[in-house]
Amino acid sequence: MSPEEDIRALERRIHREKQARAIAEAEVEERTRELYLANRQLRRLMAQLEEGKADLKLARDKALDTSAARVGFLANISHELRTPLSAILGYNELLQEELEDQAVEVPIGITARIQSAGQHLLQLVDEVLELANLESGKVAISPRAMPILGFFKIFQGRCAPLFERHGNTFQLTLHPDLPVQFTQDTRHLDYLLMALLSNAVKATHQGLIELIVTAPVEHMVCFDVIDSGPGIPRQDLEKIFDAFSKLDPSKPRRMGSTGLGLPIARELTRQMGGELTAVSSPGRGSTFTLMLPVHARARRANEATGNFLSM
Repeated sequence: MSPEEDIRALERRIHREKQARAIAEAEVEERTRELYLANRQLRRLMAQLEEGKADLKLARDKALDTSAARVGFLANISHELRTPLSAILGYNELLQEELEDQAVEVPIGITARIQSAGQHLLQLVDEVLELANLESGKVAISPRAMPILGFFKIFQGRCAPLFERHGNTFQLTLHPDLPVQFTQDTRHLDYLLMALLSNAVKATHQGLIELIVTAPVEHMVCFDVIDSGPGIPRQDLEKIFDAFSKLDPSKPRRMGSTGLGLPIARELTRQMGGELTAVSSPGRGSTFTLMLPVHARARRANEATGNFLSM
């Protein structure tokens, strides 16, 4: 190959390399521009994300403040109402005793009606206060070991007067598969069972109310409260656990029924590590199932809070 051909071949090679380098530089420049635009978009998105996080934190703090204020209001107003109500009931009892001692004739049942209405109002105030305490986490769980048979021997004697009101029959069944003892907050358990049985009594007249206690799964105890009342439509079952709700707003609430017992019972059950459910159908009565651990975990007040008030 002549020197001239070598030179031309070298020039062609150099030209191709220049073209390749130009193409590569163009691609690098395009990639750099794309990276720059992507980085700028990413920074913009990060800024929007931080702004959104700040807005969410502000909204959360505002919601917590509102919830705390609501709970504080409920607690304060409950305390303010409870004191004069207790005084009214106390004075009414003194008045009853004074009238009886002096053999003064008064319209039949007037002081009894005052007492009944006052007790109803006091129950409502106590339940609103309990709602506020559960919402704010002021309810402590304090389990202690206790024989199951011993607990129900005491409990059966306490709940017996409930069933005299509407002529109901009560049947307690303790299955042989139950553990000998359990570790539970017996004060709260007593409250839950009394609430469920009281609810059954209100719905049942001259019928059968059962409390069946079993251990269907390991480490859990099941309490079934079964009534022979009118039952509840399936679509309304969850509503009964909503605070301040009524299944039929057009009907007045029964005297003695505040509508707060079941919401309190469900939230208290959750804070005790359990679950409260209901099964019912019209004309076939209702079954409320309380599931609790055999050995509950202790919890100090303010360790956890609920969030179930709907006003």
